Amino acid sequence: MMSLARLVGIASIGTACLVGCSRGYGLNGSPLANAGAPQTVPLGSTVTLDGSRSWDPDGDDIFFFWSVAKEPAGSSLGEIRETTPTVKIHPAVAGEYEIQLVVTDYRNSAVGISEVKITVT
Repeated sequence: MMSLARLVGIASIGTACLVGCSRGYGLNGSPLANAGAPQTVPLGSTVTLDGSRSWDPDGDDIFFFWSVAKEPAGSSLGEIRETTPTVKIHPAVAGEYEIQLVVTDYRNSAVGISEVKITVT
């Protein structure tokens, strides 16, 4: 049975809990995504993207989704299918790339987003 103190706590947060509650009855904090530092690499290099500094303030497990937000004309980098904290990409065209990292918590109810710029010379 739920205690009166817990019921009062739930009532005091009102509809905010409907947006996504973490384990238990508190509000679910958004994970903080960190796609890593900008990089400049020579053409032909393999680029390692590192999102391992991403974290969730509630301690929830997090899941990683990488995507190409911007790439130079003629590039065929396309979709990144990896869902791990670190991934490797192989840009085949010189120019500016923006790679986006979206991190979600285990409920998919809160997200964090970060972008990293990759310059290929």
